[in-house]
Amino acid sequence: MNHRVLFALLALGFFACSTTTAPDERGSFLDTGTAFEYYGVAIVTSIEPENGAHTVCPDRLIVRFTFVPNDPSVVSDYFYPWYEDRGQKLVVADGYGPPVRWAIEMGISVMSVHRCTRIETYDWPGCTGECIPFPIQFDFPDMDRTHYYEYCD
Repeated sequence: MNHRVLFALLALGFFACSTTTAPDERGSFLDTGTAFEYYGVAIVTSIEPENGAHTVCPDRLIVRFTFVPNDPSVVSDYFYPWYEDRGQKLVVADGYGPPVRWAIEMGISVMSVHRCTRIETYDWPGCTGECIPFPIQFDFPDMDRTHYYEYCD
């Protein structure tokens, strides 16, 4: 095979693999190409007190939800299909449950529905093996989870 043709095929393959897909209702690759976002909603299934003495916020809640993708067929595309969409815990910036007043202000109640994105990280730059502690994350784009501490009572 002509070396120019081989080079062109290799270059075409490289660019085809390194581009990101455009977002649609199903999801999109993140800019790094190392994760995929699945768009959908979270339905809150239960709320209970956290009762953790280890936290600076004594009024935290355990908020459990089920993620429902916009397109149910994407579930078969999950990189981590064993990581269920049911029974997930909504956490704020420090990994604990949200304070009561914050949850109220965000409109969180049992059976409330919130825009949500399932993010699957499958390749971290410089990472080999099991170095990703949480390969699945759930993002709530309509909730500011960084200033939760202002709501601690």
